[in-house]
Parts: sequence; structure tokens; C-alpha cells
Amino acid sequence: LVTGGFLFLLVLCFLFRFLAPGVIHWFRLRKILSQVGGFKTKTPPAEFKKIFARDSALTHLWTEYQGTLSTERQERDGQMEVVAVRSTVAADAYFNEQYVVDSRLGTEFFKHLPGIFTGLGIIGTFTGLIEGLRHFKVSENAATVRAGLESLMHAVGEAFLISAAAITAAMTVTFLEKFLLAALYRETEAIAQAIDARFEAGAGEAYLSRLVDASEASASQTKILKDALV
Repeated sequence: LVTGGFLFLLVLCFLFRFLAPGVIHWFRLRKILSQVGGFKTKTPPAEFKKIFARDSALTHLWTEYQGTLSTERQERDGQMEVVAVRSTVAADAYFNEQYVVDSRLGTEFFKHLPGIFTGLGIIGTFTGLIEGLRHFKVSENAATVRAGLESLMHAVGEAFLISAAAITAAMTVTFLEKFLLAALYRETEAIAQAIDARFEAGAGEAYLSRLVDASEASASQTKILKDALV
């Protein structure tokens, strides 16, 4: 009974601390991916923040990623206008499995849960066998022997029932955990790729090109000034 109680509590913990939050999180990521996919290339970063606003952890990740974006401006009609927002760091540096999924669901614990189930099943099996053998009495009285055998077989049956329940729980938990994690990892990777697709890369090349142009313009103006002074 004690072993069965521990198994039951661990199953409830898996259902309400991992499976249910994981499914809800999958729907959240699925919705975010759909909204990000609907954005165009020149969508302002502020629009992305609205998507992640309902989740504080994702909002923090987006704020950190937004700080790495480089805004390119050019003067047009006397005003500085944004012509491009370039990414300097890949989105998966922030939107990855560790930050989006693992730290939220505590996967480091739940991936070892099947082993705990199996261990509890083994403990329950040996405990039941030891308890049954402890109450078995050898006697010349046939009735006493039959009663002892009946008690022993009952204890052995309960022990193997607990073991079977533990193994079944371990297999079920393993399947659900791996299936859900694979789905969450897939959505996380797709979100990172969708974000990268919405921002142009090559911020370093753009800055280098502008620096070269500025150097050439400065050199040209210096030459003109020198010729004027001569």
C-alpha cells in the first residue's frame, strides 16, 4: 500500500506538473508561431513584443533578444528614418529548448521519473515477498501450512501487481514525456527560425560599408579643403 501510494502521488505529480502545463505551453507556442509567421520582413520589433506579452518568461527572452537588434537609419527629407532592422545574434541563442521548455517544465527531474517508478516497483516486489515469507510458518499441521501458503501467495500476488503497475507507469510516462518534449522542441525551433526570417542579417557588413563610405567622403573633403588652401 505504501509503495502504491508513492506511485499514485508521482503519477499525479507528472500529470499536473508536467503533462498539463506542457500541453498548455505547446498551444501557446503554436499560437506564437502562427502570429510570427504572419509578420512581414519590415515589421517593427514592438509588434513582436505584443505577441510574447502574455507570458512573462517569453517576454523577458524577447526583451533580451531585442537588445541585440541593430537599427539602420538614413536621412530622408531632413529626418532620420528606419530603413532596416538587422539581427546580430541568431534567435535560437535566446529562444532555445533550455530556456523555453526545460527550465519551465523541470524536464531534468521528469526524465528520470520512469527510473523512479521502476525502482519503486522493485522495492514493492521485494517488500511483499519478504513480508509474505516472514508470516509463513512451517508446521506439521496441514491447516496451518495451507493458511500460510494462502497468505504467502496473496502477498506475492500483491507484490507482482505493484511491480506490473510501476512498469506500466514507467512506460506510459516515458512515451508521453518524450512525445511532448519532441513537440515542444519542434515548436521552439520553428519560432526561432521564423524570428530570424523576419530580420535581415549582416549588420556587421552594413556598418563596415557605411564606415568605408564615410572614410572615403572624409578623404574627399580633406583633399578638396587642401586644394582650396593651396
